[in-house]
Amino acid sequence: MKKTYKLLALLLIISILLCSCSSTTNMDNNIKNEIEGTITLWSHGSYYEYLKYASKKYMELHTKAKVEVKDVDSSYMDENFPKVLEGKRTGPDLVVMSCEEVQYYSAKYPLAFREMNEFIAPYRDNVNKQRLEKIVINDKVMALPWDNLPVTLYYNANLIKKYGIDPESMKTWKDFIKAGEVLYQSNKGQVKLIGYDKDIYSMYQLLLSQLNLGVFNESGESNVNQEKSVRVLELMRELNSKSFIDFSKDDKELIDKIKNQQIAFTISSNLIIDPLEENFREDNNKLGMMALPAFEPGGNRSASYSGNNMMMLESTKNVKLCESFMKFALIDKENLIEGIKQFSILSVYNKVNTDAIFDEPYEILLGFRPWRFLERIQKEAFNIKYTYKQFSMKKNMKDIIEKLITGNENIRIEVEKINKDLEKLGK
Repeated sequence: MKKTYKLLALLLIISILLCSCSSTTNMDNNIKNEIEGTITLWSHGSYYEYLKYASKKYMELHTKAKVEVKDVDSSYMDENFPKVLEGKRTGPDLVVMSCEEVQYYSAKYPLAFREMNEFIAPYRDNVNKQRLEKIVINDKVMALPWDNLPVTLYYNANLIKKYGIDPESMKTWKDFIKAGEVLYQSNKGQVKLIGYDKDIYSMYQLLLSQLNLGVFNESGESNVNQEKSVRVLELMRELNSKSFIDFSKDDKELIDKIKNQQIAFTISSNLIIDPLEENFREDNNKLGMMALPAFEPGGNRSASYSGNNMMMLESTKNVKLCESFMKFALIDKENLIEGIKQFSILSVYNKVNTDAIFDEPYEILLGFRPWRFLERIQKEAFNIKYTYKQFSMKKNMKDIIEKLITGNENIRIEVEKINKDLEKLGK
């Protein structure tokens, strides 16, 4: 009889456990399936590629949900996105934007976007406070911060060794120009010192940030006539006049030129690491990595571009799906690590920097550990306070900076005239 009771008790426990497991499985399935509907997301470049990867994974988990990711370049955005916000055409539920764009569009169309204070609250402590401030307007977080873009020099180690250039000795821009002169004299200008895949204005902004200055101050006034700005403009004019800079249309052209030993160094963000690894894995050329030169001995060698963020439009009809996907793609640690490994996207969330990849040596970079180095560069970079003018005045500033760098006029005199003109434009 005792054996019978024991057997019945055992069967009862097993039944309870099975029911519990079944209940848990059903609950997990319900959680996965309760998200449904369709959302559209606009993105670009490496961010588009990552979001395509993440959306595929997400839809495998949430079978009733559909996330459509569209690749849109800056010209498409400039032409079509204002029409979306003005109700003249259909558009996305979510959109990837730089910090400048977040400030500009939030100021111009304040009712077009959902503020994210409540959504980001559980994750806020995991984001650098200064990075978060870049996307705050009137105490409202207007986007979900995504990545950082620390900038360094990458170089063809074989090439500079061939010409006797020692990267360790290049601490300042003055040292860098001396190396450029050696390079120029050795090959009559066939090999350029620097490759760059953005425009002159982007380079001006970057170098200005090395001197802890933005293009505009927090009041929206131009800094173009400041002494630090003059130093940057004079440096860029010298580099340009000596034919030391090669401007490439995109990173593909830039990488081809590094590979073919047409340029020695490139100024690039972390986004170039994955394409470099893909192109140099089987190549005889080896690459090096170093911080930017400083403007004076012991000066700042760290700088970064504006990171990207994800904004949710107020017009979306599926907030639940938008928030669920944002958590999955931009906050989930496993996915963020894949973002680094496969797409070289460096998340703003400090929980990722404990992963082993941050201390992983890269063979193509002579055993260098790029991600730990880039983490330090980002921490030391100047925190630019973006205003709506950073984006709204972009075209004007591009034309102005290009004329100053390629012209022959006295820079100090010209910037005073320009600043007065900019004051009129800003009114």
